[in-house]
Parts: sequence; structure tokens; C-alpha cells
Amino acid sequence: MPMKRNSTTLPPLTANFLQACHYCYKNDIEEDVKISKCSRCKSVGYCGEECQKADWKNHRGLCKAYASLEKDARTRWTLLSSVDDRCHTDMELVNRLCRRFGRTERHFLKRALKRPLTNIEQNIVGWQRSCMACARTDRVIRMESTTSPRRELKECPDCGLTFYCCQEHWDAVYPLHAKEPFEGTAYEGKTQCKLNQEIRVDIDFHQTMSEDGRSLGWLPKRSKPEWKPLRLPPKNWLKEFGKDFLDEYGMDGANTIALQGCLRSASDALSMPMTTLYVLQIFNGADDSWTKKTSMTVHVLGAARNETLFAQMFEEIIHRLPALKTLHVLLCGPKLNTVENPRPGTSLTMESCPDCTEKHRVMSVEVQAHRYHEYVEKAGRKYTKPDLAIAFNNGSIESHEQWQDTMELLVDEGVPSVFTSYTRDEAVGEATLLRLAGAKLIPGLGPRRNPWASAHLQLEPNRVTGYFSDNAWFSGGFRGRD
Repeated sequence: MPMKRNSTTLPPLTANFLQACHYCYKNDIEEDVKISKCSRCKSVGYCGEECQKADWKNHRGLCKAYASLEKDARTRWTLLSSVDDRCHTDMELVNRLCRRFGRTERHFLKRALKRPLTNIEQNIVGWQRSCMACARTDRVIRMESTTSPRRELKECPDCGLTFYCCQEHWDAVYPLHAKEPFEGTAYEGKTQCKLNQEIRVDIDFHQTMSEDGRSLGWLPKRSKPEWKPLRLPPKNWLKEFGKDFLDEYGMDGANTIALQGCLRSASDALSMPMTTLYVLQIFNGADDSWTKKTSMTVHVLGAARNETLFAQMFEEIIHRLPALKTLHVLLCGPKLNTVENPRPGTSLTMESCPDCTEKHRVMSVEVQAHRYHEYVEKAGRKYTKPDLAIAFNNGSIESHEQWQDTMELLVDEGVPSVFTSYTRDEAVGEATLLRLAGAKLIPGLGPRRNPWASAHLQLEPNRVTGYFSDNAWFSGGFRGRD
């Protein structure tokens, strides 16, 4: 029998690229299975008939809609008229073509299904195999084959996550993919191919280590004897946490590939406390009095399931500030209304590591299922400004109306605040919204890359280049009005 998939789990990138079973996630390399495309829509693949039957209930609607898309004259014309026969090395142009293909498909599918696409369906559309030089997808190539010589998408033999439709196109983009550092020094001088190889390692690691493919929630057990200002890249995760991880797990320090894979996974959760500490460091500059405080409060705005799962990670703040005895973390956001421990409106003292317990150092977590400005209004005179208010990957650029009142309150009250985002485009957009709310953005806190972003990269959807990760960019940090 095939492995039963959790209905809330999103298939890995390799499943969207037809390199892994869309139901059980077995892949075509490490597990020596043959992935066969769905014969009707050819949008997903399975390792066998059992998995295909098990997934049919979930896949049936999209399968029928995709099959009808290729027969729809108007949609065919829209897709094929967007094809550019030239070979491009202008990646932004190719990315625009990818987005155009994606928009056309999403519009048709939503109309055919008569409902919004599910997250799984959106990922099938967004992460399609596309030629790096012209953006052609498997579907576009099939549509073209009735009037043009048949092309075939092939994958980079080294990373398997970049594709090309003919040798001419591969020859043109190969230097960009495998020879030149991607975005200069932004990723330690690594090429797109090298970064993609790390992503493949991470996908396999997460599928092996956890049922739902989630990242490791590793918190170092040691405490620092004194505050040390945080380093900047390159390799800051390895420098700050490599020895701690080796000491705790007894790994061979020579196996740097395995160590770096573990740290990339752990950085998803550790990015929250490390980003918090880095922002406090920037806010206070040469004044290190904040590092000597015995009590500290951090408010996490727009918190959701991820923040509750990894709330314990904020204990790393205590571990790095030896004078700190009490840390209170408020998780605030409307998506927390189903959280059970602690329940909304209550506070919970977290179980600390042995060292913190011995030294009577305490961290508490409070949950409030409200938007932040609603929480402040409800608290009234009992409200106390935190040492920092931080919104991780808040998505305000897509839901401005839901964030506008909170942004204005933070500005008016002079609350030290920072917003992070997954990508540069989001950061630039959110910085504009913060300025419109009157915020005076602090140099060094956006829009710019976050040196303590998660190192666990993922490919951006509807593109042939680009990556995102948790807290990748600072949208803006501020403390009061411009």
C-alpha cells in the first residue's frame, strides 16, 4: 500500500517537476522508481497505479480542467502567442514570460473549476518545468508540436532543477547557470547550479527526517558567557552554530555537506531569534545597555502556526544575553484562533534547558488571536511597549488593508518595529507601505537582505531564476514617524 499522505502536506518541488510521486513523494533517483505522468493531464506523476488511485479524489478536478485547457482555442492562442522563438539570456524577460504563462493558466483553471485553486494546485501551476532560455513549458511544447518541430525539456545533469528545450538554448544559458555567481556575492558566490544542488539535498533531507517535510527545530543547549555582536555573512550560520551542532550530535566535522544541510534546515526556526537579536543590535548601535537588561519583551505580529511550532527557539535570545532573566514573547495574529497550547488569551511558561532552569531564567509565551492594533486597543492602559515588535514574512503587500491600522499604530506609538519578507520584490513593496504609514525607516534595516535569513532556500514560483526563504529581506525597521 502507498504511504498515506497528510492532507495538509504540500508535495515537494520534485513532485511538481515530475521527478517524484505526487502522492507518496518517492523520487526517481535515490529510490529507483519510475515516475509516470498522469495520462490525461500530464501535470503530475506517480510511482505506480496504487498511488494514482489513492490521489484521484484530490487530483480529479484539476486533471479534467487541465485536459480541457489544451483544447480551449482561446487559451491555446493566448499561450502560443506569448512564445518567443528567440533564445534569451535576459533572465528578467524570461521570468516575465513564465509569469504570463502562469497567469493565463490560473485564469482558465479557476474558471473551469468554478473555485479558487488549492495550495497544491497553485504549486502545480507555479512550479512547472520551464526552459531557462525561452520559458517554454511541457504544455506549451505539446501545443506547439502540431505546427512546429517537437522540442523536449531536459534537466541540468548536475542539479536537475533547471531545464532547457534544445541544445542551442542550453549552450546560451549554461554559463549563467553553472559558471557565474548567482547575484554576485549574495549567496557566498555560489552559482545557480550549486544552489539548486543544495536545494535537492534539502528536499531529500526533509522528506527523510519528518513526515510533513518540515524543518528541524533545533535549539542549542549551551549558553554564552557574554554577549558577542553578531557576525555578518559569509557562512555566518556555520560559524555561529557549526561547533554547537557537532558537539551535541557528535557528527564528524569533516562531513561539511551533511553539517551544512542540517544547519540550513535548523536556520528556518533559528532565523526568528537571530533576526530579533540582530535588529536590536542595529537599533541600539554603540549603546550596548540593552544587552545588560534583566527583562525583555518581544511582540511577534501576524504570528501563525509556524511561530507557535517554533516558539521555543526564542530561548536562544536568553542563551546569548547572560544578564537576561525573563523573556516574554507575545504571539499576536488572527490565524492563532485555533491554537490549543497555550490557548488564545493565555500565557504559558516554557520548559527551559537545564542551564536556564538552574539559573532561574524564564521564558513565557502569550497568544492573542487578534490583529495587533486590536490587541492594543483591547489592552488599553495595560498595554506596554515591547523592546521590539517584529512581523516575520507578514505578507502585508498582499493584504494591505489588514495591516494598515497596525502599521499606523506602530508609527504613532513609536514602537521599535521591523518587518521581514520572503523576497526583494515583497520587501520593496512593503517599504513603500511603511513610508505611506509615516514610518521613518532606519538605514540598515530595509529594504535590504537580512544576514540572518534562513539559509533553507526554495525556488521562486513562475520564474526560471530566483530564490526565497524565511526572513530573507528586511522590508523596513522604524521607531516613530518620519
